[in-house]
Amino acid sequence: MRKIKGLLLALLLSFVLMGCEPNDGLTPEERKALKEDKISPTIIIEEGYEVLTFDVGAQIDLLLGIKGEDNLQGDITNKITIDKSGYDETKKGYYELYYFLADYAGNNATPVKRVIRLFDRQNVKLIAHRGFSAQEFDNTMEAFQAGVEANFWGLECDVRVTKDNKLVINHDDTLPGGNGLITQKTFDEIMEIEFTNSKFPGRVYKIASFYDYLLLCKENNVTPIIELKAPFTNQQIQLVIDMVEAEGMMEKSVFISFQASYLQYIRNRYSDVRLQLLLGNEDPTGPIKNCLANNYAISVAYSNPTFWTQANIDKFHKAALEVAAWTVDNVNTMKELINMGVDCITSNAINTLPELDPLPVQ
Repeated sequence: MRKIKGLLLALLLSFVLMGCEPNDGLTPEERKALKEDKISPTIIIEEGYEVLTFDVGAQIDLLLGIKGEDNLQGDITNKITIDKSGYDETKKGYYELYYFLADYAGNNATPVKRVIRLFDRQNVKLIAHRGFSAQEFDNTMEAFQAGVEANFWGLECDVRVTKDNKLVINHDDTLPGGNGLITQKTFDEIMEIEFTNSKFPGRVYKIASFYDYLLLCKENNVTPIIELKAPFTNQQIQLVIDMVEAEGMMEKSVFISFQASYLQYIRNRYSDVRLQLLLGNEDPTGPIKNCLANNYAISVAYSNPTFWTQANIDKFHKAALEVAAWTVDNVNTMKELINMGVDCITSNAINTLPELDPLPVQ
């Protein structure tokens, strides 16, 4: 009886062992060879696929242009795993993904990093330069109202300080119409001035107060783009901030200036407020370093001869900072900048985004 029981147990054990063999289509000999393999597999990124660029909302294949190869099994791309920490396919950004691969024996490939750029080209933010200045004289309430009616995302203005430390809007210290200097007149004197301009015949304009501009933005849910025009003392910068804070508009506003010291004053007091350093046609090397070190976005003249490279834009997006371009009144130039991933564009005349072709992913 014991012998019979022993034979039955042995027979049962053999069936169990046979049932435990992996259902992988391999023979025992092939399986043994794979288990004893000491050579690591390889992850290969095809030429031209080192960086992928997609629009937010597009169908995204994160294995596009990437392969996994093993010395014994051949193509094992389907075994690649991806670390997508921080990656969000619904949000624009500069993402670094890491690819991993192990073969049958557990040999690990050298991990590979690849950049995925996600652009939101359909939602690039358009800013009216000094208001809709193609329609009304710049920096007037009429120009700002025209910008509101044209559905610009933001209204850019130039803030200046009067003789009695009040805030008005004008590009230069010199008042239009030969009416003297802002710094030599009181606020009340400036508010009485009327002027005309040959570009807009039959229209009479007045200088806009910063307060009226701010209220217009607030009432119409438009982003104030506030340029601090030199010279400003720290106390005068604080005047601007106090007025913006009083209207509950600090989170909504963007402060911009060619003067990095003005932005630094604000950053030292408000860690989260949006700041942009303005750059004309000068060498961008120093300003780029300054922005990245101090968490400023950058707004660059579209005509700058050396800034507009994908590498420079990527530096800002990698740091989660925006890149803006000014002043763009040509549709083809606007398309080129949008296709590079620019986030904001200031224009005198264009208030709608152009139609765009699909992005090449490479």
